[in-house]
Amino acid sequence: MAKSILSLMIGFGAVSIPVRIYKAKENGRVSFHQYHSADKGAVRYDKVCAVCGKHLEWEQIEKGKQVGRETILFKDDELDSLRPHSSSTMRVIGFYDPRQIPEISYSEPYYVGTETKKGGGVGASYALFREALKKSGKVSVVGWASRGHDHYGVLEPYGNVLLLREISLASEIRPTDDVEVLEGKVPEALVKKAVSGIVMRLTKKSFDWDSLKDSYTETVNKYVEAKALGEDVTIEEFIPEKPSELRDLETLIDQSATALER
Repeated sequence: MAKSILSLMIGFGAVSIPVRIYKAKENGRVSFHQYHSADKGAVRYDKVCAVCGKHLEWEQIEKGKQVGRETILFKDDELDSLRPHSSSTMRVIGFYDPRQIPEISYSEPYYVGTETKKGGGVGASYALFREALKKSGKVSVVGWASRGHDHYGVLEPYGNVLLLREISLASEIRPTDDVEVLEGKVPEALVKKAVSGIVMRLTKKSFDWDSLKDSYTETVNKYVEAKALGEDVTIEEFIPEKPSELRDLETLIDQSATALER
């Protein structure tokens, strides 16, 4: 069974619901470390002062922030005194139509299960909260303090469990003004042709989530296994596609539509 990462108490009116939080995602991607090519020794990184060049121990290091030309240092206990105290309570801020929550605010997903019987878990109060959300069609925006920070999220039913999706603060979302978008005008007739020739032909009845694969990770895993066995591996050359100009778009749409008809 998966290991929970946090235990909290949801306050649903006068009803208290002891729950445990679990990670909903696994990182299956390949990670590499750095090694000395001559003897395969692991590469370590020393903590070196940029001013005096000395190698430092942890007790010689403090957190700091650059303010203008001055560096302000902070002791750990100074910063700890400013942090919100971790609480065992997950407070319900309100219930909302899920369409009111900006999609861009969602970040990490977590599963929320009941606390164990030994830890005081109660199935009835958990089921009451879950079924109330299902019946109302609402989601619950919640807040809690953990690891020195305030966190916010959205609770919603997900099968027989609750899904908690952590949300970013509005101040953390960068404006679209930072994104460069080159102006381009496309004839309406060409847009209609793209819809009928490509979009409609690629429209599916249902979304097949299981069909999405991380081909790079799969390829790297096979490559690592082959190298470990001393096998020769041929890597296909990657040829990048060229951006399409407006004068090419209609031809490319026609080619795409023809290929999709086969």
